[in-house]
Amino acid sequence: MPTAAQYRSYLQLPQVQAALATIAWAEGGKSYSTLFGGGSFTGSQHPNLAITAGGYTSTAAGRYQFLYRTWIEIKNRLGLEDFGPFNQDIAALDLISQRGQVGRLLAGDFEGMMRGLGCAWAALPYATCGQNTRPLAQTMNYFNSAVSALGGFVPAPAGADLDTFAGVSSVMLALGLLAAVLILRD
Repeated sequence: MPTAAQYRSYLQLPQVQAALATIAWAEGGKSYSTLFGGGSFTGSQHPNLAITAGGYTSTAAGRYQFLYRTWIEIKNRLGLEDFGPFNQDIAALDLISQRGQVGRLLAGDFEGMMRGLGCAWAALPYATCGQNTRPLAQTMNYFNSAVSALGGFVPAPAGADLDTFAGVSSVMLALGLLAAVLILRD
């Protein structure tokens, strides 16, 4: 599993920034201080407030609507000090990594990544949580618009075998993709 330092390097990639923006949009995380149900909180730690809205009770908070138990597990494992914006971004990448989807994310295969997330984020298409999800076309349009606004990326070829990345470190893969983006921009 990547380290916090490796996640930091991934945050520079347009497809990663676009994916995180799309997850936040789908989950309703308007800001890093959004509570489940739309309110907001102050302070530098996860508020751990059980809020009931729309027929659900949840401790979800932050830009990516982390449940308290999920946040605490990631925070403790990675040694994150607070629930600030940078650490929420790192934790979101870690959750994607826990589901084995970092390779797809780095390759720009956002739809493939979503298929493999299970119930990591309830509002994303393909989520297995049993709650209402955002429509796939709307979600992909949001992601593609975000990628375009951030300067684009090199997508995985249709039908690409992502297992061919086995044995290549995530950092080297990210650096290779970043180099490809820079070359194609010129």
